[in-house]
Amino acid sequence: MTESARFERRDIWEEVTRLRAEMDRRMRELLSPMEPASSAQHIVLVPRADVYETGTHIVVRFAVPGTIPEDVDISIEGSCLTVRGEVEEPLDVEEGHPRQLEITCGYFERRVSLPVEVDETSMEAQMSAGILDVRFRLR
Repeated sequence: MTESARFERRDIWEEVTRLRAEMDRRMRELLSPMEPASSAQHIVLVPRADVYETGTHIVVRFAVPGTIPEDVDISIEGSCLTVRGEVEEPLDVEEGHPRQLEITCGYFERRVSLPVEVDETSMEAQMSAGILDVRFRLR
């Protein structure tokens, strides 16, 4: 085997390793209801969102488990809908040492570009079982 062939093989495996890491990251994003997004100063959670049209309304549905309505701020500026708030720690553990921690807590923020023009004054929001629905009448 020539020396150049050895280098090409190593480059291929580096690329395979990089692609696998990227696939793992994308699978974590897909399976996580809220994925941390790094920031220069702190971590902000990014809730998953669905946008759909009913014929008379645009509905944006956010997955915000562990959030109460009082901890959520909703605003719209032009076609950009912003939802932000905080998911607080569910329980205080006074004694012992954690063995497994998977519940994500902290500040969250998500901006969604609305695909059509809406009547901003018609905004309605409902939250149930960790799902926030924000509705607008179409213009």
